[in-house]
Amino acid sequence: AFGLCGLALHDEQLVATARRLIAHALTRRDQEGVFIEKGGRDSSYNCVSILMGTHLALYLPNPELEAAFPPAMVWQRTRIKPTGEVEVEGNTRTGVGKELSKTGVPKRVNYAEVSQTLWYYGALHNHPSDIALALKVEEYRSSQP
Repeated sequence: AFGLCGLALHDEQLVATARRLIAHALTRRDQEGVFIEKGGRDSSYNCVSILMGTHLALYLPNPELEAAFPPAMVWQRTRIKPTGEVEVEGNTRTGVGKELSKTGVPKRVNYAEVSQTLWYYGALHNHPSDIALALKVEEYRSSQP
């Protein structure tokens, strides 16, 4: 939000804040490059980091940020089952009942963001296999009650 608002408003302080937040986010990855949430990996929140970072990098280019996406995507791809379901075993926040939402319901995988992440990454980097995964995730999502 800081980066895009800073660009839209021509506010260099907001852009500078965005750059500081990006630098901090880049320190929040494990040795394999997966974005960490609450001390571990999470197949939904990793996608949120990639998706939001990808959006920002389109308007506020940052080679270090862009270099963080490929290793995070390597792990993310392993979290999509052949059915399109997102694997939650070992997640720190979503799908395993460890954290409640503001309404008191256990947090679940945000399938829309997972499929968007796969789609955007596939489209931007010419990876048809990621687009196919995105479609598989959407197919799974639409089959759920």
